[in-house]
Amino acid sequence: MAVLVPTVRVEGPKILRVVSKVKVVLRRDVSYAEVEFPKIRGVDLSTFRKGDEVKIYLGERLIGEMVVFWGKVVEVSPTLPLRFRAEDWLGELANFRYSQLYSGVNDMADIVEDAIQRAGLDAHVVKPSPYSERDFRVDNHTALQVVKRAIERTGFGAWNIPGTKTIYFGPIDAYARGELSQEKVFVLRFGYNVVRNDLKYKPKEAVGKVVVWLVDSDFRHPAVKGEYGDSEPVKVYSFKESFNNNPTEARQKAERRARELYLKANTDSYTGTIETYLNPFILPGHVVKLEDPEHTERSGRFYVDEVVHTFSSAGARTRLKIGGSVSS
Repeated sequence: MAVLVPTVRVEGPKILRVVSKVKVVLRRDVSYAEVEFPKIRGVDLSTFRKGDEVKIYLGERLIGEMVVFWGKVVEVSPTLPLRFRAEDWLGELANFRYSQLYSGVNDMADIVEDAIQRAGLDAHVVKPSPYSERDFRVDNHTALQVVKRAIERTGFGAWNIPGTKTIYFGPIDAYARGELSQEKVFVLRFGYNVVRNDLKYKPKEAVGKVVVWLVDSDFRHPAVKGEYGDSEPVKVYSFKESFNNNPTEARQKAERRARELYLKANTDSYTGTIETYLNPFILPGHVVKLEDPEHTERSGRFYVDEVVHTFSSAGARTRLKIGGSVSS
């Protein structure tokens, strides 16, 4: 039987294949990579500098390599051995500021698309979004701040599609829905290709209705209510946060949160992580089919919330943070 040998390649000002450690964290936020090199000839503190573009490839000799990370170096170690930390292109949005009044009523997806393109990056935006706003003002804000404001208003997610300079803004299960042409299901079987796990299984609660009360922490407006579902039993939650003098937006936020809590309560899910052999093809938002021969009722299809690839002299692994069931 062929032996799978993990491989790594780091491309920047130089192309290097000899590394001590690599860690790549992919998530629905600013993703990052940390790389350490051994003390070898040709690698010194000038090899990588802050602001350098860097690509990281992972794979195996028999199946080839693929780009798992592309971004910019944000931090370099002051002493040898050389180490650097890089952030993906979503983080780059924090380096671009602008001012603009989007007059009239604008879909938040259109505003996000404009902010991303102003920062010199490509945008993959799902339209329409669930929220539009009149006379949206940007006053010397970063493009990342604009995107995060849009996330709060719409409930959408935003992240850098790994290996590209494209920022996605849309439903958080985009890969599973096929909106990024990346629809895949990966099978993980306990006792076969699962190296270790600290997963905890949470069966659904069968809640009929969720009510969320939002209380204005600034004490300027009365509490607002959001609800989802129409039957018993009912679960009630209360949260305190600033309305930012916009009770209409706060009410919409309460309704979105009620829906999220309802779906979470009525979904079989796992909390924790699962580790498998290196798989550079899995991305946040993909689906894994977990097969548990000892507890078959816990088997099913679940979303991947976060992916962590590691490479070192001890081998290469992929660790996944598992989320809710796809059946929801």
